[in-house]
Amino acid sequence: MTTDKSSKDRDELSEGQDTDIVAMEETITSLEIRNNSLTIAIEKVLSVPTNFNIAESMLQHSKCSVLEKENNIIFLANIEQKTISYCKKNFNFKFGLDDFKNYPLSNEHVDECRATGEIELNYRRHRYIENALSKLFSDFINNPENYVPFRAKISLFQESEIDRLNSNVESIVEVYLYKTISILAYRLKAYDVALMYHDFVMTTYSGGIIEVSYDSGEYFKSEQSKKNTKAANVGAKPKQDFRREKKIEYLKIMREKGFSTFAETATYIKQYIDTGPKPTYRTVCKWLSEANENNFS
Repeated sequence: MTTDKSSKDRDELSEGQDTDIVAMEETITSLEIRNNSLTIAIEKVLSVPTNFNIAESMLQHSKCSVLEKENNIIFLANIEQKTISYCKKNFNFKFGLDDFKNYPLSNEHVDECRATGEIELNYRRHRYIENALSKLFSDFINNPENYVPFRAKISLFQESEIDRLNSNVESIVEVYLYKTISILAYRLKAYDVALMYHDFVMTTYSGGIIEVSYDSGEYFKSEQSKKNTKAANVGAKPKQDFRREKKIEYLKIMREKGFSTFAETATYIKQYIDTGPKPTYRTVCKWLSEANENNFS
């Protein structure tokens, strides 16, 4: 009689889960206790780019007239507040232990958890949070009507300003949405998810033009690689070849379709190209970002 390897892996990964429950309950209780200097400092980092940064990068703030500069700040502050309100209203998330302790993990996630040595229950919770936040984002961008309330209106701005302010409104809204989700993930202590969305913020904000001084995604990839050398890496070459082919394919789709953001491209790919569970929406975004930087490994 043979034993299914994936089932065996899951059984082994779940061993000791009960012993982690007390620790996880303490973590849940501590979520509201975040008013300390370190937390404030980290949230400031996750709040970058600021409204002024976005105005400069996406609305050419320095080249605007005095009136246009005032309108830029009012316009962006309005988008920021509406984004926060949208997330508060639509983030349907249950945070009880029973809601995530049995959250299903794919074989890929099982391998990742084992390779990094992360506590299984903690890892499962992070993936649960990541899935909920991904749904929040995808539900927004998949409905074009959601962008309408964020557009500049004549009731607030002169008619001559409407087209200028709205020329890049979709990307601007997505920057604020990524940023809000990043901070939300941090407050839920899903730090890897928070940094992943912060990378999305910087990628969308920079548009591949402004040089970003660091890439936390590369850092995590490097650290994970070090730990993975201690684990089995069967079939590495085929996986690398597959990843390279997909990066080339996805970047080609983005350019041929004229998509302006990785998120927009990834949504199209998951709807019409790779509609199965793998690669995930998150992975598609990541591969697009890497391919855009000429990283096809």
